[in-house]
Amino acid sequence: MLTTLPSAVAAAVLAAALDAPVAVAADAAAATCKDGAWSYSAHAHGTCSHQRGVTYWYR
Repeated sequence: MLTTLPSAVAAAVLAAALDAPVAVAADAAAATCKDGAWSYSAHAHGTCSHQRGVTYWYR
């Protein structure tokens, strides 16, 4: 029981830390590329062309 509680707390802290950067980056990024990279392109033409295309548009 003593080892379960600290590992559960550590897992919760890690999950919260992994969630936070995505919300901040999504506000500034124009798209998410298929390889997971974020694009800050001002126009759609050629966005994520070196990352196999766009997965999701934010704007």
